[in-house]
Amino acid sequence: MAVRTPGKPRRVQRLELRCDIEQKEIVQRAADLRGESLTAFVMSSVRRAAEEVIREHDVIQLAGEDARALAIALLSPPPPSPRFLRAIEDYNELMSSP
Repeated sequence: MAVRTPGKPRRVQRLELRCDIEQKEIVQRAADLRGESLTAFVMSSVRRAAEEVIREHDVIQLAGEDARALAIALLSPPPPSPRFLRAIEDYNELMSSP
């Protein structure tokens, strides 16, 4: 998601869609009831729907035993393996070299 810098003008892009008369009338009625323009109503509705889809995609939901297993693993991680410890040493040596 792009972050808007204060004081910087917004770049506006066009988003077009086609719908039948009944669809437009119902959306226009809803916009009128909210006291919004058709564009403002459509954009706020589309944005809410898009954010919900993204949230559903990005959030991992675990049930029962899976959630318990994850919690145990996070709270009691296994000790680092010798191979992992060597990798850390190699990394530290590499990063401390001029």
